[in-house]
Amino acid sequence: MLFTFLIATPLHDIMVTVSSTLTMLGLFYITVFILKTKLHWLKFFCIGSLLIFYSTLYLYGAGHWGLLAVMQKVTFFCFIFLVLTIEYFTSDADFQDHKPNRLPLQQQTANQVGRGEPK
Repeated sequence: MLFTFLIATPLHDIMVTVSSTLTMLGLFYITVFILKTKLHWLKFFCIGSLLIFYSTLYLYGAGHWGLLAVMQKVTFFCFIFLVLTIEYFTSDADFQDHKPNRLPLQQQTANQVGRGEPK
C-alpha cells in the first residue's frame, strides 16, 4: 500500500513491480509460518491466496486488462480476509514450536560443559 501513491505517474510500472514483489514476499513468509501450524484449513487458504496473487500477476504481465480489474478486487479481498482470519481466529499457542526433545540453548550448553564436551 505504501507505493500506491505512484499509480497515476509515469512510475506506475515500477510501482507495480516493487509493490508486487514486497507483497509476494510477505505472503510467502505468512504461508511458511502457517504451514508450520496445525491449522489445516488456514494452510489451504494461504496456498490459495498465493495462487490467486500469482494468477493476478500473470494477467498483468500478459495484458488481460478486463479480467485483471476483477482479479485485483478478488486478490485484495482475499488478502484482507486472510489477515483478519489470522488476527481473530488464531492464538499464540498455534504458532508455538512443539518439539518435546528441544532444550533451550543455555541448558544445552550447561549440559555439554557438565559432561566435559566441547562447546
